[in-house]
Amino acid sequence: MEKLKFNVKQAIDLLIKSAIHLQLHTDSICTACRYIHHFNEFLEENPSTDEDTKYDLGVVVTASLYIATKTKENHTPLSELISSVHYHLKFIGDNDQIDYKTYQLLPKDFDYWKLRDSVTYFELLMLRILRFDLIIDLPHKYLIFYLKTLSNWINDNENIEKIFTFSWSMLNDYCCYHPHSLKWPAHHIALATIELAMEILCPEMKKILQPTSSCKDDRPSSIK
Repeated sequence: MEKLKFNVKQAIDLLIKSAIHLQLHTDSICTACRYIHHFNEFLEENPSTDEDTKYDLGVVVTASLYIATKTKENHTPLSELISSVHYHLKFIGDNDQIDYKTYQLLPKDFDYWKLRDSVTYFELLMLRILRFDLIIDLPHKYLIFYLKTLSNWINDNENIEKIFTFSWSMLNDYCCYHPHSLKWPAHHIALATIELAMEILCPEMKKILQPTSSCKDDRPSSIK
């Protein structure tokens, strides 16, 4: 029995292009991507026996974005989400720059309302798959806090800025594309990203942060 294949890479690419076009917040984008990874895990754990069972890529992406924008209070009209995702569906697999001169909201005709009904129906299905547990602890807030603390400790704003830019980019890619980002604590992901950025950009800073002999526990054994 073959498992139902769902192209996660295409779904994430479509989601990110549509979300950036609508200027959605980073936490909304990453949350929606994680919803899609949850959905893909559900498909892998519950393979369909019906060969005709298919999930429309645009509907899955639109519903995921709609739930995420409501959860993260990044309110966006459903009509804008539907129109943007529908427009970007034409450019799947196309890496060329998209010309938005031809973009416009979909007319609210019969086809639009049919598509909207499909999105709202799938939204309910997605909520059940997520078990109505919509709050996802993202690592971005930890990354900002840790680097802010580091900047107060080490007077090297130029390198801190480089580390932030690089680690923020890596963090977004990891949270959006890697299914295993669901399996690790958010603060661990943030720390690992910062450490990797340090090793690549300024390993000398990592040496400064290494524990020294003055950091050892010198208390008498009787009071340890």
